[in-house]
Amino acid sequence: MALPIDTTHIPSWRRWRWVVWTALGLAVVLAAALVWKFVIPRDGVKEDPAITEAVAQARASREAGIELEQQLRKNPNDAVRRLALARLLLDRGDPFAAAVEAQKAQKALSARTTGAAAAEAGIVRVHALIRTANAAQAATELATLADSVESRRLRGELSMLKGDWVAAQRDFRSALSMSPGHVPSLLGLAEAQERSGDGAGAKTSIDQAVQADARSPEARVALGIWQTYHLDRRIARATLRDAARQAGSVGKLQQAGAAWVVITDMDFAAGDLKAADVGAGVLMRLLPGMEAAEVRRARADLLL
Repeated sequence: MALPIDTTHIPSWRRWRWVVWTALGLAVVLAAALVWKFVIPRDGVKEDPAITEAVAQARASREAGIELEQQLRKNPNDAVRRLALARLLLDRGDPFAAAVEAQKAQKALSARTTGAAAAEAGIVRVHALIRTANAAQAATELATLADSVESRRLRGELSMLKGDWVAAQRDFRSALSMSPGHVPSLLGLAEAQERSGDGAGAKTSIDQAVQADARSPEARVALGIWQTYHLDRRIARATLRDAARQAGSVGKLQQAGAAWVVITDMDFAAGDLKAADVGAGVLMRLLPGMEAAEVRRARADLLL
C-alpha cells in the first residue's frame, strides 16, 4: 500500500506559479498596449513643430475662454468680453454656445449703444445660427441687420444652407460688388459654384481669394479641398497639411480642423488606418469638442 505524500511543506505560490506568471505576463502586455495607445506619440505627431504649435494655440484658446468666462461671472454685462467669447466659441467649433453669447452681447449693447459693436454682435449671432442649421431664426435676424458686405455674405451662406446654389452665387456676387477682394465671399462663391458643378468657376474664385490674401488659411484650405476633387490626392494632401499648419500657427482652429477632417477622410478612404489614426488624434487635440473630431477618433479606435 502506497503511503500518502505530504505536500504541506511546499509553499502554495510554487504550486500555482504558472497561474501567477501567466497573470503577470498578461498584465504587462495590457499595460504596454495602454501606454502605446494613449501615451506614446504615434507617427511623430508630437515631433512635428507645426502641429505642436497648433495644439499650443488650441490650449491658449481654451485658456482664454476660461478667463473670459471668469471675468464675465464678475461682470455679466461686459458686452465687449461677451462678444469676444462668442467669436472665440465660433472659431472653436461651438456655434450653439456662440449664438447664446452673441445674443447676450446684443442685449447688453442695446442698452447703451447701437454702434459698430452692436452690428458685429448681430453678424456673429447670425453666423452662429447658420452654423447650427437654424435657417428660420437666422433669416429672421438677418433681415434686421444693416446692409453691409458681411450681411450680404451671410445671405449667401443662408442660401447654401437651404441648398439654393443659384441664389447663393447671386448673394455672394452681391457682396463682392461692394468689396471685390472680400475673401470669405470669394470662398463662399467658390463653394456654391462647386456644388453647382462648375469646378472651373470654383477654381477661379479660389485663385482670386489667394491673390487677394496670399496668407489666408481659409483660401489655402479651400484650394486643398478643391484639389481632392479635381487633382491627385497626394497634391491635395500636401496643400491641406500646409494649410493646417498655417491656420494653426495663427490660432484659426476651425480652419485647421477643417483641413485635418479632409486629410483624415482621405486616409480612411485609402485604407491607411495608421495615418487616419494620427489625423483623428490631431483633430481631438485641436478641437476636442468638435463632433467631426469625435466621430473620426471613434472610427479609428474601432478599426485599429
